[in-house]
Amino acid sequence: MKTKNILLGVCFTAYLILYYQQTPGLNHLLFSVILVIALLFSDASFIRNKPWILVAVGAVISGLGVALYGNDLSYIANLIAIASLAGLSYSPDSSLIFASLQGAFSYVSSPIQKFITITNKLSADKANEDAKKELIWTGSNVLKIFIPVLIVLGFAVVYSGSNPVFSKFLSELGAYISWEFISFSFFGFYVVYFFFHQFVFPEVISFDAKAGNILLAANPNEPTIFGTILNEHGAAKLTFILLNSLLLLVNYLDIAFIIQPDKEILDYSHYIHQGINASIFSVLLAILVVLYFFRGNLNFIAENRSLKSLAIVWLMLNVILLMTCFHKNFGYIDAYGLTPKRIGVYAYLLVTFIGLMLTWYKIAKRKSNMFLVRSNFWSLFLLLAVSTSVHWNQLIFDHNVTYHPELNDKYYYHISPESSLAHLVKTWESAQLDCSYEFSDCQFQQKIINRKEIFIEAFEAKSWQSWTLKDYRIYKALKN
Repeated sequence: MKTKNILLGVCFTAYLILYYQQTPGLNHLLFSVILVIALLFSDASFIRNKPWILVAVGAVISGLGVALYGNDLSYIANLIAIASLAGLSYSPDSSLIFASLQGAFSYVSSPIQKFITITNKLSADKANEDAKKELIWTGSNVLKIFIPVLIVLGFAVVYSGSNPVFSKFLSELGAYISWEFISFSFFGFYVVYFFFHQFVFPEVISFDAKAGNILLAANPNEPTIFGTILNEHGAAKLTFILLNSLLLLVNYLDIAFIIQPDKEILDYSHYIHQGINASIFSVLLAILVVLYFFRGNLNFIAENRSLKSLAIVWLMLNVILLMTCFHKNFGYIDAYGLTPKRIGVYAYLLVTFIGLMLTWYKIAKRKSNMFLVRSNFWSLFLLLAVSTSVHWNQLIFDHNVTYHPELNDKYYYHISPESSLAHLVKTWESAQLDCSYEFSDCQFQQKIINRKEIFIEAFEAKSWQSWTLKDYRIYKALKN
């Protein structure tokens, strides 16, 4: 307990130093590293827990993403990783999804649980309360505290009058310790304390432990809306035959449209907007259909070989559907340029593809539905952590400048203001304009100059805790 309290104090002090009046940057990386080291000091056995190590690495990588690029994606990923690390540290044997939920909800439930515990303890000790008060609030005890404090305050007044340096220190300390700092300290203590003091949800941990990843045998009590297992098998077989026929037609029409040489780009744009979201949603529905029919007993009946084959064909046809979605998005980017939303479409397609492959694995290896939930959550977590290592905004800007010269600078000014700032300053700052004829361009030029000055001033005012590599590179480019 003493070690944990020391670690809590160290992490709390680090939180105040790294985050007070700062913006996201290097502080997230340093604080993530400090938390990981503190947890290892509290329990060295974590180093042998592979899921814990993966989550810890994810926390550090996402913290590095904040330090490098300072974007919202890295910031959110870092918060998720730290919450997951807290839950997994308290319950190392839990699956990641349950540990993450516990880590997140514990920040809400732990204060309530602490309050209830203290209230119950006070109620239990109520009989001795008066005796304790008399024992504590005796005159000698009060004087024992009051007189030393009074002596120290008196000497502080004397030293401040005789020592200008000490007087300045006290005045600066009084200015620094404001209500803002006090409230921030309370919040920081809340964050750090409940990171190390998680509230346990016994029912959730028990459910997670009992829900295995492998289906061991048929469940005679498994409910079905079809009456009998044979009726359900027949319904499942007919369902997959009809769905395979329908999806085969959809894929044929999609591919025929894609290879059509004389399609209009406006029609193609409409086709993409309408098609991708619906296609991804249909694939998710496909996974849900498989989850229902292969939730239990259908995995064990003797007649299920043809049903499994139909389900695998259904999954493969959905993979083809995802490939057409990939091509649609590629064509849209080729025509109109790269944007965060279009990168997001690729991310959705990748996640959905992984979900389909895991669903195929579930059917082939008789895995449970809980296995699919757990494995998909891991894939999401790892994909999110890895994605923080890429500077997406700069990638979008560089792609569009190279392959879409038709996009004008005013578009970049509004869509990617920071990534394009050095480019815009280089192009417009020294441009010779006749404002009597090019008034809008002159206004735009002044906006860029103002944005440059604001950025430089803001960067130079930042402390080291808020440093990011992205801002440093922009600053160096603007100053050259």
